[in-house]
Amino acid sequence: MIKATDSNQLSFTFRRCFTINEFLRLERAAKRYKEQYPEGTRIELLSMNDSQAVPPGTRGTVIVDEQGNLFVGYIRRLTPRECFRLQGFTDEQFDKVIAIGMSDLS
Repeated sequence: MIKATDSNQLSFTFRRCFTINEFLRLERAAKRYKEQYPEGTRIELLSMNDSQAVPPGTRGTVIVDEQGNLFVGYIRRLTPRECFRLQGFTDEQFDKVIAIGMSDLS
C-alpha cells in the first residue's frame, strides 16, 4: 500500500502475502506442533546455543500459536541483586553486603 503523507513524501507499507501452498504448509505445521505439544505440556531445557540463553534446567510450559510458532513460558527466579533493588536498595549497597561476606547471596 502506498499513501501520500504530503506533497513531497510517500509512505510505503509492505504486507507479507502467502500463497495457498504456504498457508496450507503453515497450517499443517501448526496442527502437528499442537498435537506434539498439547496445551499445558511441560518441558525442561537441557542446553541452548544462544548468548542470552536461559539457564539449563529451566522448566516451562509450551505454547503453540495459530501460526505454529512455539513459545515457552517459564518462571525465572530473581537474583539476589534484583531482590535488593525491589526493596529499594542501590547496587552499591548490595555490593557492600556482598563484600562483608553474607554467605546466602549467591
